[in-house]
Amino acid sequence: MPRKHLILKGYHKKHFCLSEYTMKNMVLCAVGMACACLIANMTRHSIFAGAADILKQITDVLSQKGLAKSEVTLYSFTTNCKFALLLFFFSFTNAWWLYSRCFVFYIGFLQGVLLSCCLFLKGFSGIFFYLALLVPHAFLLVPAYLFLLQQLEGWHRGFPRGDHGGSSRSDMSFSKKKKQMVLQILPLFFVVMILLLLGAVLEGYLNVPLLRIFHS
Repeated sequence: MPRKHLILKGYHKKHFCLSEYTMKNMVLCAVGMACACLIANMTRHSIFAGAADILKQITDVLSQKGLAKSEVTLYSFTTNCKFALLLFFFSFTNAWWLYSRCFVFYIGFLQGVLLSCCLFLKGFSGIFFYLALLVPHAFLLVPAYLFLLQQLEGWHRGFPRGDHGGSSRSDMSFSKKKKQMVLQILPLFFVVMILLLLGAVLEGYLNVPLLRIFHS
């Protein structure tokens, strides 16, 4: 293969291919979604009997003209901030691996529940209803969470671990390195908060009008 083609192939792989960790997260999310859809169909007439009605009530409220878009924006931002802050918190702990995987599975499971409820309400057209609930903010929030998970995974692996048998000098060096690592994560925190705020604005000021059109 010519050298030029090898360079282009390497550039494409570096800049346009998803990382292995991100791909695993996407697969795990899809597994959670599939599990939720399976459980929803198995318990459609028992546990999930009222789930579709709850979704209908929520969407009816969102489609009301009297609902302030700022309220939806604030609710979306605070909810996503809670998710993000928990991810940041657990990245400091040894429970990061378990929590991050459970988080991804949980998000996929919630999406599976939402999709199932949409299908229960509207049949095959529920797919379009499901997409209407996610457009356009999901196009920003999904990459933001995938980016956050990948960055925190790399940061967690490089985070210094204490050595209980070390000297006082080594303890001071460890403490200094730990503070430096914490400062390094601050730019990521602010970037993520800005992305979450933008996603909340999209949800409140674009998604809500879209739902009103869908219900009209």
